[in-house]
Amino acid sequence: MARSLSRAGPLAILLVLFFSAELAKAARLTTILDDHSESTNDLPTDSIDTVLETVSDTAEVNDVVRRFLDTAVGAYPPPPSPEPPQPPAPLDDSLYIDFIDMPAQGAKGTEGRPAKDLVWFDDEDFYDQLKGYKPLQLVARPKRADCSNRQCQRCLGAWKASEKQDTVYVFFRDPVQISKIYIKQLLNPGVAIVQFLRWKAPQKGSTKPRGGAIVLNQTTDSTKCGEVLTVDVPPEVSGIDLTPLKRGSANRIRPIALGATAVGGVRVTIIRPPGVGPDYGPWIEDIHFDGRALYPEDASIYDNYRLYNSTTSN
Repeated sequence: MARSLSRAGPLAILLVLFFSAELAKAARLTTILDDHSESTNDLPTDSIDTVLETVSDTAEVNDVVRRFLDTAVGAYPPPPSPEPPQPPAPLDDSLYIDFIDMPAQGAKGTEGRPAKDLVWFDDEDFYDQLKGYKPLQLVARPKRADCSNRQCQRCLGAWKASEKQDTVYVFFRDPVQISKIYIKQLLNPGVAIVQFLRWKAPQKGSTKPRGGAIVLNQTTDSTKCGEVLTVDVPPEVSGIDLTPLKRGSANRIRPIALGATAVGGVRVTIIRPPGVGPDYGPWIEDIHFDGRALYPEDASIYDNYRLYNSTTSN
């Protein structure tokens, strides 16, 4: 045997020694497993780990032993899955906040002579101003009149169009960019035009379009009562892909191209067929939005609608 090895050369000698060592380790494992012959299939994981520690001293041999145990016992757990990558750091609230399914924050009031041009959802007198069928129903959170069980029926918690009022306006406290609009039509659907009102600081509830983009213009509305009309706003119109600069503000949005897409409110005009009665409407239960608020003054008003976790700048 020794004479044969000497003729085979150093490489063959190393291979024989390696496999001899592996066979010895395998034999040792067999002996250990035989000692547990009555409970082989229930061999605890910590016992198997102990076997690995006593038999293997390198990662490569450890893998050999792992495969041996898996074949002999069928009980060794697979290697742990790698941990998922960490999520990206949340964005800086001082620049913008992404929101989803958010109502606007203000609308025209009903009390006073004349009525207040703009009432915010968190004003102290908001619920004094809130009346059935009026624009403030579209920004109330929560609503006093729940329309969820009154689909295709009249409901105090919805805005009702009339012969004298075929347009409703809702407003945002901060400049926003809108990527999607959801209009919940409660009864007699009939949305014709949806137009952005360009942002102008300070926000005073001006209803002048000032060249705001028209994102929907139709002569008929195929939406069924109780359904949602969804308006997708392309990125080239919403400007959602533009990056706000830290040197900007709500009063001076930068870059200029970003300011050109900033929205301060939305105008919705309905189709009201001729000859219909005063209760025809159409009736709109909610108007919600996806998008982002630029340079928000109070980040907390977006807490229930955030797309990402919040952070603040240092």
